[in-house]
Amino acid sequence: MNLKENMDREVDVDERTPLVHDEIEKEEDLETENDEKLSHQRQFVLVSASFLLCFFIYGFGLSLSVLYPVFADVFNSNRTTAALIQSLYSSIGMAFSILWNKPVLRFGSGLCIGFGVCLVVLGIFLAQFATNIWILIFLISIVGGMGVSIIGVGPHLIINRKVTKHKMAALALIPASGSLGQFCFVILTEFFIETYGWSGALLLMSAIQANMFPFAILIARIDAQSSRKKTIPVKPDKMFTTELFKNWRLYILFVNCFFFLFSAFLETKFIVDYAIDKGLGREIGSQLASYCGIAGFVGRTACFGLKMIVPGKSLLQSSALSLIIAASHAIIVYSESYTYILLGTLLNGFALGMLVSLFSNVLLEIFSPGHFGSAFTITFVVNGVGSFLGGYIGGFIRDTYGNYNLLFNLSIGFGVLMTLLYLTLVISVSNIWRKMFK
Repeated sequence: MNLKENMDREVDVDERTPLVHDEIEKEEDLETENDEKLSHQRQFVLVSASFLLCFFIYGFGLSLSVLYPVFADVFNSNRTTAALIQSLYSSIGMAFSILWNKPVLRFGSGLCIGFGVCLVVLGIFLAQFATNIWILIFLISIVGGMGVSIIGVGPHLIINRKVTKHKMAALALIPASGSLGQFCFVILTEFFIETYGWSGALLLMSAIQANMFPFAILIARIDAQSSRKKTIPVKPDKMFTTELFKNWRLYILFVNCFFFLFSAFLETKFIVDYAIDKGLGREIGSQLASYCGIAGFVGRTACFGLKMIVPGKSLLQSSALSLIIAASHAIIVYSESYTYILLGTLLNGFALGMLVSLFSNVLLEIFSPGHFGSAFTITFVVNGVGSFLGGYIGGFIRDTYGNYNLLFNLSIGFGVLMTLLYLTLVISVSNIWRKMFK
């Protein structure tokens, strides 16, 4: 059976599901010759538009670490409650993506992304009129988070279906926009707060987020046009299927996703407040968050280059990066020097950037391309739970103990456990046991 026939049939997902990353690279030869030039142009535009969408949506979400202590002071709120703004924004943005299954199948990912942009812009715009912390949480985190839930996952679904040229590298590139967005938006947010106050900052952020509309429209047009031509031999992804639950590796991914979103984004969420606690000030904390973002961009860009050269071995690479992230937490929490805190932040951003970019490739090393959408959204639900608890418990620990030390120590342990679980997956998918007893 050739690759095209294999990708057109339904794949039984169980513990014998084969690796697919080598087959993914062969997809580049499947395009029809008379449509090759136009198709490659659309693929480039599609990847570029997806990159910019994620730049805006994740850039704002990661800049909430600057607004988080400001909101706590303005509305006289404790850190536990104020932390809900950033934790719910990201957790709803991941966990609720599964609710878009039927709308995406009926209307396509492009139109759904456009609707998500409307929710994000509306939520941030109205938040400037909030009179208490709970209204702010509802508008930014719930209304905006629902928009993020499709904007974040939609580009990955379309790229998996429509892109045949360097798909693995394209999937690794898209998350790089989030780190670049963090670097830019943290600087903008700090400037807007100092110049126009928190409400003015939200007004300007809503205007900036409106720039996503042209890219959503562009993706919708390309999605519709390429669907009519039917030149890509991959079935449209379902965003949920129970078949994946037959594969025991999915449950290991669940645990790792929870640990990852609980602990890996610790610096991204709390480094500004951590710097304030250390007496460095909010401005220095914002600089650290910005540096973390640019380090993440470098890491994700490095991952893009790595996947161009070595499409496979993403599970093994993820295992090593998990241990590096644990080490970055230790450097920060066990040092008092700004230099070491900066070093740990940069190391965390770089390793985190690479690990996030590898996630799509990890899924394609375990599951078939036809089940990528389902695997992505199902694991995103667990990501959302981990992100919510990490943010909420982080605020609770800060209120209870007056610092984030316990949270950092928990995160170190979770990073070590992630390393061991990824190694388990490496062994299971590489048939080492079969070779040992052959």
